[in-house]
Amino acid sequence: NASKLPTTLQEAITELEQDAVLMEALGTDFMKTYINRKKEEWAEYHDFISSWEIEKYLKEVN
Repeated sequence: NASKLPTTLQEAITELEQDAVLMEALGTDFMKTYINRKKEEWAEYHDFISSWEIEKYLKEVN
């Protein structure tokens, strides 16, 4: 049975944090740095408001 793949970057980060094999293979320092950068990337993405969202939701308010 194959596990369900993550559908968001946030889910992927959570899975990656629990991957002991990669943690050992790539090293804890590298993985911590990589994971922190991906968390920053997710925060940037999550805070971004697209032009589609502006158009869609502003039209609904007006």
